[in-house]
Amino acid sequence: MPKPTEAETATQQPGEAPDRDACWELTQRIAASASLRRATRLQELLLFLAGSVLKDGRSLIREHEIGMRVFGRPEDYDTSFDNIVRTNVSDLRKRILTYFQSEGAHEPILLEIPRGSYLPVYQFRPAAQPADVVQAGPVETLPVQPVEHANPSRLNLALTAAVLILLLATGMLGLQLHRLRTELHPWKQQPALADFWSHFVDGDRPTNIVLGDSSFALIQDLGGKSFGLEDYLGKTYLSRIQEPDPRMQAALQRIYGWGLGGQGDFALASRLLALAPGSTTMHLYSARSYDANLIKDGNIVLIGSRYTNPWVELFANTTNFTFVPDNPMEIVNHSPAPGEQAVYTWPDAVGYCIVSFLPTPDNTGNALLIQGTSSEATQAAGDFLLSEEQMSMLEQRAGTKHLPYFELLLRTSWVKGTAYDTRVVAFRPHGQSTR
Repeated sequence: MPKPTEAETATQQPGEAPDRDACWELTQRIAASASLRRATRLQELLLFLAGSVLKDGRSLIREHEIGMRVFGRPEDYDTSFDNIVRTNVSDLRKRILTYFQSEGAHEPILLEIPRGSYLPVYQFRPAAQPADVVQAGPVETLPVQPVEHANPSRLNLALTAAVLILLLATGMLGLQLHRLRTELHPWKQQPALADFWSHFVDGDRPTNIVLGDSSFALIQDLGGKSFGLEDYLGKTYLSRIQEPDPRMQAALQRIYGWGLGGQGDFALASRLLALAPGSTTMHLYSARSYDANLIKDGNIVLIGSRYTNPWVELFANTTNFTFVPDNPMEIVNHSPAPGEQAVYTWPDAVGYCIVSFLPTPDNTGNALLIQGTSSEATQAAGDFLLSEEQMSMLEQRAGTKHLPYFELLLRTSWVKGTAYDTRVVAFRPHGQSTR
């Protein structure tokens, strides 16, 4: 039987099943569309899910299998802690919807991934319903009643009153909406905060907040070695610690299994998520569950130094202020300006935080790195970045109302877990370094 043409397919009844070849061609058009063209991993996800249905005839796909087959997760990974599949499928649903609202507005077949399932569903676009045709019968002639014309002045008065009431109602609705937006996003009413945080909150690009891995830091402390991103992703760092005591080896394995997080990291992440309550574009990850492919499709906020959050290593060669890899108690200033130190160390009750606002490695999004020497230093950086007064001061220091990419070193004092007396030690636009 010959394959139906697109025009013929469009005329088929909604109750019929679309042709599988036509469904696969539709899937390929969606994958190549503007919505997914630059999202390589989402393309792979769509083609894997569609192929499972159209080519393999499957009726069930489990999250764990998708994590291994598409995102390279190990066989023993735990989906209750690693939400990479759920997050990406949610993003994929939105991009498919965007396709059918733009390039695919005239597609005869529709594709959706229903919530609660990972199986794509194909169906014909519902045909427009024609208006009902009414048979005309004999016309009955009714007696014509005399019409009493309204007083023109009274009619004009009524119309004027109706217009005034409508304008008043519209104005009140506008005020209510403005008040609601102000209550949900108070920072948008503050110019410096609105200018800076709009890079991460506004628009349709996802912003991924990645928390540090305190278990990783503790294992490095106990093992007396530091490890980079490659060891972290390959999970080889445990095997590289030569610990003869089997009890210590067992303890290191338990610490790894705990997947500890820092209190200061979680507190700051909660404050950032509160910038856009109910947002579908802001996502929270642990350093373990984050995937390198996600950085290609959105913005990123890294909380923690490279000692706890090895993803910082992606930016290590482009920043001026860095932690020493083998000594997390030192910060190096690679190009000291007059009055600045080349190396910063800190006594008790004093902390530093490196804040870096940078482009992502492929220059398609924005990155914010918040690297505190302690929970209190991280808290102080959050206070600074969420303060209209401090961000306005930073704009004045930069000589512009729109902050360029920059690097910032903050020093803070703290007592009983509370930071105070935070001040700027060094500031410079990103790239102004002789490194």
